[in-house]
Parts: sequence; C-alpha cells; structure tokens
Amino acid sequence: MPEHTVMTPPAPGAATTDQDMADARDLAGFGYKQELKRILGVYSSFAVAFSYISPSTGIFTLYALGLGIGGAFFFWSWPIVALGQFIIALNFAEVSSHFPVAGSVYQWTKYLSNRTYSWFTGWVYLFAGVLTITAVDVTIPIVLIPLL
Repeated sequence: MPEHTVMTPPAPGAATTDQDMADARDLAGFGYKQELKRILGVYSSFAVAFSYISPSTGIFTLYALGLGIGGAFFFWSWPIVALGQFIIALNFAEVSSHFPVAGSVYQWTKYLSNRTYSWFTGWVYLFAGVLTITAVDVTIPIVLIPLL
C-alpha cells in the first residue's frame, strides 16, 4: 500500500493526542479521512463485542430443552462455547487492529482477498445480523413473560 505523508487530524472537538494522530495516519494509509469519534473505552468495546457474538441468547432460550435432553452436560457445555466465542472475538480484534476502517468483515475481506469475496461476505454478514436481531427479539418475550 502506498505510504501517505499527509496527516488528517481527528474530528473537530475531539481530544488531540499522539494516539489520535497515529490513528488518523493509519486511516490515511487506507485512503480514508478520520471522521468517527472514538468515545468507547476498552471495557465498553469488549462488552459490546462480547454481547454481540454471545451464544447466551440461544442457550437461555432453549435452557429447559437443553437440560431435558443433555442433562448436566448441557450446563457444563457453556464454558466450552464461551471459549470458542472468546477465540472468535480475538480473531475479530486482531483483524480489526490491522484494518481499522468502518465496514467490518466486508472491508477486512476486501483487503485480505478480493472484491467478489468481500461482496459475498458483506451480504452473509448482513443476513447474519438480521437473524441475530430476530433471535434476540424472539427470546425476550419467552424469558420475560414468565417473570410477570
């Protein structure tokens, strides 16, 4: 990739630090101008990422069914699933640190492969997001109605 010497400053009103300038320089290397405000800290970013890819929604929705079929094994399978989830989160963190641009897996695939794969990946990820939101929306009444 071409090396850019022009440094784009952070968004107006943002605190200017050496890290902000380094981030703006990295984005300029990808041909983008720094526009997004970075107000989430490490803990907030981790919480959002962990919640988004969390299998807990599916586990708690089908908890009674899982215990009935799998017994105690179902209960102890959660740490195994959480470990897999943590590995996926680490992969996302690594790729996003190398390609710090908006667009998630579409952009990452575009830089790591080609536009055909990135187009396909973008659509698959969009449908996965829609299905995830739908699954959470179905889970909320199942969990909350018995509490009333």
